Amino acid sequence: MDVAYTAGLLHDIGQLLLFVFDPAAYAEVLRLRAERDIDIVDAEREYLGVDHAHVGGELARIWKLPEAVADAIAAHHVWDGNEPENEMADAIHVAEVLSHALNLGGLPDARVPYLSDMSCARMGIDWREFAAHFPLIEARFVGVRITLGL
Repeated sequence: MDVAYTAGLLHDIGQLLLFVFDPAAYAEVLRLRAERDIDIVDAEREYLGVDHAHVGGELARIWKLPEAVADAIAAHHVWDGNEPENEMADAIHVAEVLSHALNLGGLPDARVPYLSDMSCARMGIDWREFAAHFPLIEARFVGVRITLGL
């Protein structure tokens, strides 16, 4: 469980590294994403030639995190029909799409990333059935925020 928590917590660490390495270039990635309304990984791959998932996985290896963590970080945006079978990457990917779909971060320009049918199938999730629960999830989230004074 700790390994999955760590992978989920760090899954987008590559975005931070790419930004810190070259803030101007990453600003262009964000501009391209917004201008063309494309997934962040597509903008990263097009502008930088690499995406944050790959970079984050490599950083996790440099940090000598468990290989399962590095593999899950690296694979959470792989959706070309050749997704490696990786239960943690599937869970991170689906959770990320869910959080964007619910816009739990409250960002004005939030974009829901592509959802891998393969990841859903391997996890036994019927997204349409799952999406029917969104109003209840959102209501409970708002209730928690109010309770916590956020």
